Amino acid sequence: MNILVTATPFCEDSQKSIKILKKHNLNFTIYNKNISSESKLIKLLKDKEIVVAGLERYSEKVLKESKKLKLISRVGIGLDNVDLKAARKYNISVTHTPDGPTMAVVEFTIGLIFSALRLIHTSYVNILNSKWKRNTGFRIENSVIGIIGVGRTGSRVANLLKNLGVKKILINDINYKYKKFKKNIFKASKQKIYKEADIISLHIPLTNKTSNLISYREFKLFKKNSILINTSRGGIVNENALYSALKRKKLFSAAMDVFAREPYKGRLRTLRNCLLTPHNASMSKDCRIRMETEATEEAIRLISKKKFKNLAN
Repeated sequence: MNILVTATPFCEDSQKSIKILKKHNLNFTIYNKNISSESKLIKLLKDKEIVVAGLERYSEKVLKESKKLKLISRVGIGLDNVDLKAARKYNISVTHTPDGPTMAVVEFTIGLIFSALRLIHTSYVNILNSKWKRNTGFRIENSVIGIIGVGRTGSRVANLLKNLGVKKILINDINYKYKKFKKNIFKASKQKIYKEADIISLHIPLTNKTSNLISYREFKLFKKNSILINTSRGGIVNENALYSALKRKKLFSAAMDVFAREPYKGRLRTLRNCLLTPHNASMSKDCRIRMETEATEEAIRLISKKKFKNLAN
């Protein structure tokens, strides 16, 4: 079988996945550049039966034109870049690696929270620009924290914050059983979180229901000097509305690891109270290796006619 690898980076820290492919005598091509157009992706997929995929978009047009494609094996948890309905239509299986990045994203989220609370990133930039200015921020122990989405990642963030001494955590999830949580972690509506939380962290997928979930109307409900953290998906937060809220000092700060269009080139780059990172939350060496390995193993399962571990469609 012909395999295309578009996940990038791939095997930078371990050759494990490449060794798996070679062990099974598979013909594979690694394409480690950004794929921004449908035509380019269609060309790359022309004779491929499996793609170990990154964040490039698999639209119905791409899937329709990819006549030989049997499997999209995503390196990562998100599937908003794949038209799952079209994949079913053209008999293309889609898998992902939901467990691999969890703890890396949890730790990264906590890091963003601390930086946003104390404007650590702003102090760093000031010193680079020969400006000696001390910023006054807030302490995490005194903060009410709201978490929207308490699945694999959000639930661990909530429990870790509790262990750090946060006295009140508000959580919201349409599917979760709240009784599993520790004392001082409370179920709340999104509106209650917007109105009462000092820090709001998002851990939900991008769907039709969550697209533009937080926009101009929602920012009007936020407490003054509140903080927004997003390590989930960019389209959940309206970036123009966020820019306006930060510019008007409605928010104290924000930290964004994900954007509606990536690489991000928008106006948030001009604000010192907005920490921006390049979709980096899952990029710890151990978690990256695990995701690459799990995605590669799904490809082997197709070839071996075995049941997929994490079938998405």
